[in-house]
Order: sequence, then structure tokens, then C-alpha cells
Amino acid sequence: MAEAESTMERLEALREREINLELDTIENLLDALGNPQDQFESVHVAGTNGKGSVCAFLSNMLVSAGQRVGTYASPHVHTVTERIRVDEENVDEDTFADVAQRVMDQAEDAGLEPTFFETLTAMALVHFAEADVDYAVIEVGLGGRKDATNVLRDPEATVITNVGIEHAEHLGSSDEQIAREKAGILRKGVPVVTGADGLALKSVWSEAAKRRAPLKVLRSLGSPQIQANDLDGVRFTIPDSPWGELHSSMPGEHMAENAALAAHTFQLLREETDLEAEDAGVPAGIEATDLPGRMDVAQKEPAFIIDGAHNPDAVKTLRSFLQEREFERYFIMFGALRDKDYGSMMEIMAPESREVFVTKPPGSGDRGLNAKALAGEAERHCSRVRTVHNIHTALKTMLGTANPEDAVVVFGSFYLAGRVLDIAPDLVG
Repeated sequence: MAEAESTMERLEALREREINLELDTIENLLDALGNPQDQFESVHVAGTNGKGSVCAFLSNMLVSAGQRVGTYASPHVHTVTERIRVDEENVDEDTFADVAQRVMDQAEDAGLEPTFFETLTAMALVHFAEADVDYAVIEVGLGGRKDATNVLRDPEATVITNVGIEHAEHLGSSDEQIAREKAGILRKGVPVVTGADGLALKSVWSEAAKRRAPLKVLRSLGSPQIQANDLDGVRFTIPDSPWGELHSSMPGEHMAENAALAAHTFQLLREETDLEAEDAGVPAGIEATDLPGRMDVAQKEPAFIIDGAHNPDAVKTLRSFLQEREFERYFIMFGALRDKDYGSMMEIMAPESREVFVTKPPGSGDRGLNAKALAGEAERHCSRVRTVHNIHTALKTMLGTANPEDAVVVFGSFYLAGRVLDIAPDLVG
């Protein structure tokens, strides 16, 4: 136990290393580890929003089809072991610590200094190879072209969910620039499925053409047709498909789009690889997917919604869902990291809110923005703003003040979402 704790402390210390947007370190590390990424089939998923959901939907579809599937996704909500899953079960803590120690030891022996994310990426690929997975579904961390996950030499398919402004200091300040960075995961002749549109789609199309990568666009393949969308989830159909009515327990039209992207990717794998699977894999996979912190409904009256939305596009999606439900009032709790566009997120949500509670995301360390700074931003858009030091007490106040027709909404950071999900049972029990 002491050895495992020491290993975890050693891993956490790697967070101090600066982000590395070059591939030489991760490539050299994987080479020293025997290139585990070459030992299984893979699907690589990039995009601004929805990556984690698409990965989970697709992984569950493949599991339902009888495949052994590794999933690598970030960030985590409760524990870092969530990032590495086999058949949608988190890697156990002992195995996680063992793989971490071996990867870090190998890095030291090779004279390499990988970042926290590079180390986790190598750990995931090593674990998937040792677990003898059939497929690995790999989520990009940041961008695509220079992301540590961009070491998959011959994936079966790539996915670009959508494109919006985020991490402008690294990826560019326009949809076109960011789309080109995300399209850096494309490989020659490997099909790509995308939900991008507008100028971003033009950039993806251009990059796909350069690589002769067949491009499949969601709106042409068949966008989901919404049948019902409420706090119980979203029901939808996909035109010209054999799957009938589909249901995700995670609400929102965007969740139906994520599921549709995964379904079309699953169908592509059936048609263009040796994957043998029944149509039932799609509805079963969608029904089985339930990710924490994605439009998570902890209570219905008053509605208590916990969402990890942490960029303007995701917050607009959250606001649209709330507007469609026609709640009487919103009470919002918001926390954000320093490098996020918290001003735009407040501008989107605060004006329509009855009261805004702001807090530094728990566990965010130096990356988290303090409540006073967030309060100053919130006060530009709402006259009722409170700074929060005790999240449990603040949520009790919010839920106690809200009427059955109101909504209490937590968003802005997965750090905050994770903490609120931990205490939610005490608040709604």
C-alpha cells in the first residue's frame, strides 16, 4: 500500500512539468516500451466538445458486439483511474499504480521527462496491450496534431466531433485554425467521421483531401431526429438506419448527436473492417452509457443539474436545454480554471439567472480561479451574486430557496462537478 501511494505521489508530481506540444518525448517513451499502440485496433477521437461521450458510446457499442475494448479519456471526475478503462470498467488502483511505476521507471532509464498527460497516455496504451483488447478508443487531450495521443499510426477510423474556440493560445483563434489542428489526427486513407460544420468543416474537408481520407459528415449520414428530450434523457431516431428509436439517459440534443456520431462510426467499422456485429449493438451501447458530470440530473423538483460544461459552446448548449424546459428561475453555481473563457461563460448564463453562486473549483490548485475574481465577472451580468466557501452549505441554500418549477445548475469545471456529485446524495436524499 505504501509503495502504491508513493507511486501515485510520484505521478502527481509530474503535473508540475510544462505542457509539451511536441511528439518526440511520447514517441521515444513508447519506443522504449515496445510500441504498445501497435498491438490493437484503434479509433482516435478529437473535437471541442462531446469527445468523452462519443468515446463512451462507441466503446459500449463495441462491448455489446462482443469486443474487448480499452477506452482512454480525460479529464476524470472522481478518480484518475477513470481515464483508463477496459470494457468500460475503470482500471483497478493496484494495476494502475503498477503500470505507472513501470512507465515512469522506463522514462527515467531512457533519460526522458514526460508530462503527466504523456505518462498517462503511455500507461493506457501499455495497459490495453497487456489486457489484450481488440479495440482501443482514444480521446485526444488538447487539439490533435501535437497531442500526446497522436501516436496511433494506423487507426481504423478517426472522429472529429465538432469545433469551437478553446485553448486559443495553443490551437489558434478561429474555427478554421482549430479545425486544422484537430484534423492533425487524420491518417492517409483512414476514414473520418465528423459533426463539424461551417468554416470548420471546410478545414476538415481540406485536410482529409490532402490525406485521401474518406470524409463522412453527420448531417449527410443522418442527423438524429429528436422524439423526446427531458430530464429523463433524450429519445431519438437516426434516418435510414436499422436501429429504431434510441434512448440515452443523458439529456440534450447534443447527446443525441454524440450518440449518432458513435453509431455511424460503429457502422463504418462493420462495413470496412472485419468487425462482425449485430445491429443491436448500437441501441444496447447507447442505453448502457451513463457518464458522470454530463448533464447529470440529481433531482427533478426542483431540477438539480450538474454539468462539466467548461467552454462557451458547451455552456450555450446547457443554456439551450434549460430554455427549452421553461424553468421558472435558474440558480447557478459556477467555478472555472484560469485558462478558460470564464467571462464568456458568465455572459451566457448569468443574465438569465435569479442568483449566481461562484466558487473556486475544489482540488484545482493554482489552475483554479478564486471566487472573488469570478464574482467580479458575474456582477457584470447579474445583481445577485454570492461567493461560496462551503459548497455543501451553498447548495443546501440554493435547493432550499428554489421552487419545484426552478432549476439549480452547477457548471464550469469537472473539478466542481466531481465534488458536487460526491455530495449530491446527501442533499437530495
